[in-house]
Amino acid sequence: MKEPVLSAAGKPSGYFALRILLLPTWGPPVAVRYETDGAHGTYRSVMLSGQGGYDPGKFKAGKTVPLTQGEIAALHLSLDQSGYWSLPQKDDVMGMDGDELVMETIQNGEHRVLVRWTPSANARERKLERLVSFYTSEFKKAGFWPQSNE
Repeated sequence: MKEPVLSAAGKPSGYFALRILLLPTWGPPVAVRYETDGAHGTYRSVMLSGQGGYDPGKFKAGKTVPLTQGEIAALHLSLDQSGYWSLPQKDDVMGMDGDELVMETIQNGEHRVLVRWTPSANARERKLERLVSFYTSEFKKAGFWPQSNE
């Protein structure tokens, strides 16, 4: 995907980044990334051509565009409402075939990574309904939804 390592090192105090990566066993890997220094922001989406659980493939689709202040504010609000910040970074759910969701943020100089195996499975019981709605919406905006296994 040619995605950079997210790091707070050397970044201004207002720097914020969010990356959402979905690696399905049966479907193309997809990611969206937002970065802002407080005043300016960018959005990048990328989809690969392969099957995430076997051969991720090569670049198939994507774009990079600037963000408006309104888009940045809406992103922060949606992320806050998703429950992301209050969820434990990992849970004990694993499987063979499914999706692996990796969400990374950098905010206030801190790097946080949340990992979930097939978050849509038993989302209510796992308290992931709002998170699933959030990332699904982000992939729909990128034109990368529906996934073949959802």
